[in-house]
Amino acid sequence: MKQVEMIRSFYRRLNHQEYGVTELVALDKDTGKIVATGFYDYEEYFVTACLEYGEHCNIYAGRNPRKTSLSGVMNVMSSRRRAKDRDIKFLTSISLDIDPIRKRGTRATKQQHEAAVAFALDVQWDQGGDVDDSGNGAYLWLPFLTPIEVNSENFDRLKEQCKVWQERITRKYRPELNGLRIDACYDFARIKRVIGTFNHKAQRYSCYVRKGEISDKIRNAILAAEIAEKVRFDKITIPPLIPAKIPLKFEELLKRNAVVRDLWEHSDGEDDRSRHDWMLGAACFEAGLTDAYQLASILMANPYGKYRRDGRRDYVRRTVEKLLLSR
Repeated sequence: MKQVEMIRSFYRRLNHQEYGVTELVALDKDTGKIVATGFYDYEEYFVTACLEYGEHCNIYAGRNPRKTSLSGVMNVMSSRRRAKDRDIKFLTSISLDIDPIRKRGTRATKQQHEAAVAFALDVQWDQGGDVDDSGNGAYLWLPFLTPIEVNSENFDRLKEQCKVWQERITRKYRPELNGLRIDACYDFARIKRVIGTFNHKAQRYSCYVRKGEISDKIRNAILAAEIAEKVRFDKITIPPLIPAKIPLKFEELLKRNAVVRDLWEHSDGEDDRSRHDWMLGAACFEAGLTDAYQLASILMANPYGKYRRDGRRDYVRRTVEKLLLSR
């Protein structure tokens, strides 16, 4: 399939026309900063913009339709404004971003890239949806036959249900065992790489891999997800200072767990310290290190973590609370 045909197919797969407009975002290929955004309801203009900006930018589109009041001037890249979760009135799909765990600033190797695509294909057999090659990793795109309407009454619960559903998927398939991660992408305003455009970091074109059937299986699973009652662990003990020595159990874990060791020794490739803390904490928890004090000690000592930069103990407490609640 040629590049233009893939971009057209991507626009049609979004299925936004009856529910809102499509947000298109061009990000600088070197800095990742927004170069321009636009809101589209016409396929030809969408394709033209992707081709025009794709030569020097990474091109993304909103996974879910945006409310039309955001658009202003339609079908042109005229601003740098991004939609927020509250601007989403319908969920037409959800997706999984599957990426190799690798050193910051490096592109995936051929083997890592192939492993991500193979993992997505395996998950597709159970979950359905479409498998896409993002250039560095893979997407499992899961469109809904029946979109979910978002309103003020169900907003918070629905967002939490999407989060719970993804966490269950991650626990079930254990991507870390293959040197992979499933990025948190349950937010409503999530943007995805436009398939058919060039991934400048990977130096590869994104493309389709295997199409699946569209159903409401995942939609219904999300809506059926039970949310745990919110409980705060106010008695979690936080170390008074950055630990002079990491817990012995963590030292042992570093020796035998490659995923934990890689996260401890390297940034995950994104300049997001809280995200790195979460990935490290979740990997430790999955490996059996569940003591709140020890988890707090590890996050405070994490060389790529937020505490080493900001020194906020309340942040450490909240992160450990969320780790314990999510498992």
